[in-house]
Amino acid sequence: MEKVLAIDFGTTHSYFTTCSKEETKPESVDFGKTIGIETVVLYRKGEMPLVGDLALEEYGMALPEERENYKISMQFKPEICTSEEAYKSTYDFLSGVLRIKDDLMTDISQVFIGVPCEASNEFREKIKKIAQGAGYGENIETKEEPKGALIYHIYNGDISAEEGLSGVLIIDFGGGTCDFAFMYNGEPQHSWGDMELGGRVFDDLFFQWFLEQNPKALKKIQEGHQEHFVLFYECREAKEHFSDIMAQTKREEKASALIRDYGTIRKMTWDDFLERANHYRPSPTFMKWMEMTKSNPKLYQKGAQKQTIDLIEWFKTALEEGIRQYGLQNKIHLVILAGGSSKWVWVKDVVFEVLGHNVKVIQSNRPYAVISEGLSVLPALQKRHMEVQRKVKKEMPVFLDQELMPLIKEEFDEFNSDIARSISTKLYHKIYPDFQKFINEKSSIASLKETLACSIKEFEPELKRMLREKTLFFKEALSAKINDKIRNWFSRYKLFLPKQEIIVSEPSNLNAIEAVDPSLDILGWISAALMATITASICGGSGMALIASGPIGLFIGAVLGGIAGLIMKQFSKELGIKDLQKWLTEKTGFEEIDLSPWVKKVIFSKSKVSKLQEDIEDYLKEEITKKLKEEQKRIKEGFEQHINKAIDALSEINQI
Repeated sequence: MEKVLAIDFGTTHSYFTTCSKEETKPESVDFGKTIGIETVVLYRKGEMPLVGDLALEEYGMALPEERENYKISMQFKPEICTSEEAYKSTYDFLSGVLRIKDDLMTDISQVFIGVPCEASNEFREKIKKIAQGAGYGENIETKEEPKGALIYHIYNGDISAEEGLSGVLIIDFGGGTCDFAFMYNGEPQHSWGDMELGGRVFDDLFFQWFLEQNPKALKKIQEGHQEHFVLFYECREAKEHFSDIMAQTKREEKASALIRDYGTIRKMTWDDFLERANHYRPSPTFMKWMEMTKSNPKLYQKGAQKQTIDLIEWFKTALEEGIRQYGLQNKIHLVILAGGSSKWVWVKDVVFEVLGHNVKVIQSNRPYAVISEGLSVLPALQKRHMEVQRKVKKEMPVFLDQELMPLIKEEFDEFNSDIARSISTKLYHKIYPDFQKFINEKSSIASLKETLACSIKEFEPELKRMLREKTLFFKEALSAKINDKIRNWFSRYKLFLPKQEIIVSEPSNLNAIEAVDPSLDILGWISAALMATITASICGGSGMALIASGPIGLFIGAVLGGIAGLIMKQFSKELGIKDLQKWLTEKTGFEEIDLSPWVKKVIFSKSKVSKLQEDIEDYLKEEITKKLKEEQKRIKEGFEQHINKAIDALSEINQI
């Protein structure tokens, strides 16, 4: 089975990951103590160079006279194009890895090497040439390192492909450097960083913490030539242990860490850590290391001058400088944390402080490996995306018509019924006293209309509040159900929508619910509907069929249908119904006819008044359903566009 090898070739640490071209199942290469390897070469006179952790251990434990025959090479990656020595160190490092893992290239048909965003074409070509000469085959490509982190979280389902194309900031905070990259549409747009801000300064912080509690340990460490081993290995483990405890206990517990053979750092607290981080100075041991390896020149200079450094402020300043320089404050929607040092809980604190709490921050439980793992799955992910695109586009119409739209219709029907029932019940109880008064007193239809209009006007604030609350609840419920439905459908194809994404997020999607009809005032619409329904249901006539002729015509028709017989007795026993309707329609002032209480009691019977609430509810339900029928169609079209956009995003990711 053909495989891909991805190399995150770092300034201080490197990571190697293999993955089948058929399945997105990356496997990190294990180098013993860790899955990564120190980017270090130790040259020994007359012997093969050592690389990685073994090189550091050998150099750290060597006697002074032995070191005269040793030469250690570190942080050579940035100088590949300008230094023959750096070029050679890179070659010796990569070939040395193959000596350690002699089966690494088995079944490997393609190699990806991560490079910084700002890497020149010359740098890319040289690193490819070095890798080819070191035994990594001919099929080698370079990929920008932040792309690996982005791809990792897409294939892992933490973000959708569509979300990955928005404004994304990748923070790669490793053992020796801190790099920032802003990406848009899957491509790096801006990058910046600090070549000296990394995890090693925090290793030194814990080394000093240990020596303060164990002052006699330094002499023993020096006698065993273990200074650098304790500094870069034992204290790094203590640092990571402390960081994990603080993350798990919300920084409230005390932590202790064992430094094997030499003692323990006891009862470490978060406040103590912050005090040390805010007032850091390099230790003499770390200063000696920087001097020997010619690394971290700026930090070394500050240490020589006894300057105090705020490590957390150092990180914050580095982040802010790039955001300010490139005008990114309102363009970053997602932050991906990569690199082992990004596991510090304070890193997220700083990100939220600088970018605000609305920005989304994600991080793997192994952030140091995300770049190599992400690059390794790229061919398999591209293949999967192509197959998924074909299947999803083919099956989407069936999904929309048979699964999504029935759900939407069911939810709308339930919403319509709830709105109509709530409004009719409230209105009925509001206007019922008006009818009782009208029936028991001598008054006209016109006076009833005026009284009802006042009552409906008083009902307006409560009506609007009711509509707002029910519409908001409906939007949220519908969004959640549709999200689940689409997410489950996507998962059939191993595609993912982020859990917090709300598809029905734009209020405009459901404006018709709040306004019922954008062309009419909501209160006016209900008022007209109410008057027509009241008169039609109480006075008889042709019921809801009358409603089609407009508010005034509705009212006239409804009244005529019910009181025609009584009026005939008063004006013309020989006049037929149709003629009477025509006559009354042509006349003005018929609403002023003064009906006595006994006549109104006959016309407005108790059964008809009781049926009023049911008639209002049926009418409102019918009208709201008609108003929102087009809205359902628009929602379907909107979701179809949304799904197509998500599918198209797969094509964009495949171009990375």
